[in-house]
Formats: sequence, structure tokens, C-alpha cells
Amino acid sequence: MATVYTHINPLQKRAINYFRQRVNEIGERGKIGSELDELLRKQEFFHAFMTSHGDGLRSWEREYIRDQAGEVVTAINSVDAELTTLKSILKSLNPCPDCGGHGELRTIVDHDYSTYAKCEACDGDGVEGGAITAY
Repeated sequence: MATVYTHINPLQKRAINYFRQRVNEIGERGKIGSELDELLRKQEFFHAFMTSHGDGLRSWEREYIRDQAGEVVTAINSVDAELTTLKSILKSLNPCPDCGGHGELRTIVDHDYSTYAKCEACDGDGVEGGAITAY
């Protein structure tokens, strides 16, 4: 379902939709079928395989499995960095109108005293509509 934007230009709309789609493809830990979850499952597999069968393998077979596991760790780090970057881009493109993307609201109590509270509109993450979700 498309999101209706009334406060941003068409290019920004396309960018938000593209980056949200990519965030959803990468997914989160535990989201079945996501890139990140698949990589974590591979990592668990290699660890379990080496724990249970590592002693019975030849040295070059163990080295192959270690190389594969190392590639998975590199891919996990890369995907995790990409996810962090995408979320940061989305925050800058689609800030919450209530808090301006800061995640908290300032209440002026006195002329020299203010209090801050988590923004209820975005649940403190600064992105309009709450946490980044599938659309």
C-alpha cells in the first residue's frame, strides 16, 4: 500500500519508498526470509557443523569451512552497516513533524528550565509514523 505524503516533494517520496523497501529486504534479526536472518542462519550452521564434525575433517576441508564462515561474517557486517546507513537516510528524509526528527519533545517549564520527553508520535525514533515498517 502506498504511503500518502502531503508535506514533501515527489523525488523525496520516491527516495523514501526505495529506501524503506531496501530496509525491509534486509530485515531485522529474526525476521524469516530477510537477508540478515539468512546470513545469521548460515553463521549458526557453520558454527554447529564445525563443533560437531570439525575434528573428522581434513585440514583443507576445515580451512574451506572457516573461509566460508569468514565470508558470512563479512557479509553480516556489511549488511548491518548498510541497514544503519539506510535508517539514517530515512530519518533525514522523513522526519517526524511533531519533534522534527529528534525523537523527543521539549517542554519549557520556566524561562531557564526545560524538560524533555520521548515523542509519542514517532515512539522516540524520529521517523514519522513510528519505527520503520513494511509498506
